[in-house]
Amino acid sequence: MNFAAHQRMNLALLGLLIAACVYFSTYDIQAEKIWWTTWYIYLPRGLIFFLGSIIWKKPSPTGLGMVLGFLLLIDLFLIGYGAWLSLQGEMLWGPLTLAFAGLTGLLSWSTWKARGMLMAS
Repeated sequence: MNFAAHQRMNLALLGLLIAACVYFSTYDIQAEKIWWTTWYIYLPRGLIFFLGSIIWKKPSPTGLGMVLGFLLLIDLFLIGYGAWLSLQGEMLWGPLTLAFAGLTGLLSWSTWKARGMLMAS
């Protein structure tokens, strides 16, 4: 996969993840009547994903390295939170959170590969 393909894929994934943050934040506020998830989960992640999409528009090894660091932190959080939800008996939200960890993991891997391509050129 060449650099342009990584860039297109990552921008599409970032757009999907931003939309998911908006959707789940709205759902939690409207249906579940909880706000803490918006402030502590969806807003920070959405901002990081937005920052990542800006950096992907004009990529540099330093910028992609910064995005990669944030993505790896998000991956760890989602794996831990998804496992915790699953252990609490949340048979929908636990696996769904782990599935999103898979998406951000794919995004992390692709960012790592693309950063390596930029550094090699």
